[in-house]
Amino acid sequence: WMCSRKEFCVSSYDIQGRSAGWLAEAITEVRKEAKEKEDFKKKADSLEGKGVEFFKFLLGDKLVSKNGEVDTKSVVEGKDYVAIYMSAHWCPPCRRFTPMLAETYAMIESKGDKKFATIFVTCDRDQGSFNEYYGQMPWHAVPFNTKGFTGFESRAGQYLNCNGIPTLGIFDGNGKLITGDGVQKVSQHQSGVLDNLS
Repeated sequence: WMCSRKEFCVSSYDIQGRSAGWLAEAITEVRKEAKEKEDFKKKADSLEGKGVEFFKFLLGDKLVSKNGEVDTKSVVEGKDYVAIYMSAHWCPPCRRFTPMLAETYAMIESKGDKKFATIFVTCDRDQGSFNEYYGQMPWHAVPFNTKGFTGFESRAGQYLNCNGIPTLGIFDGNGKLITGDGVQKVSQHQSGVLDNLS
């Protein structure tokens, strides 16, 4: 004879004021999250180096530009480097770094010797903040309301282990991460950042 977990959880055990049922649910949730992270890592690893496919996995099929929605493929295909910029309007360090990154981006674009895309992944809390902040940026962005592709827990955030912002991951055109410390690299090298990634 065996007792099921469900039978165990209806007993009157108490864990620091919480029921055993609560504890069982918490353990189940932790296991589920760990499995999801493991599955995500396997999928991301299987796509790393596959260019457009990899970036679509991290960023979704569609991005926004100042002129409307565009396919992710059209933004990343044929690029030498792709940067994923995680940031938010409410974050003072982000608001200080964004103008420096925009200036660096413009200088790289004006040189024209390297094809460079930057994509903003917002950690903003509402559409209005996203719109205002993105209005200051010259590159593409993941749409604010794209579930799973924005915020700290976005696919890009998970891949870059984003625990704080601003975060800038710089990838080669095939989707291989060169550095997750792009903020430091840009701060040190500005327009020469792509020559100083190693």
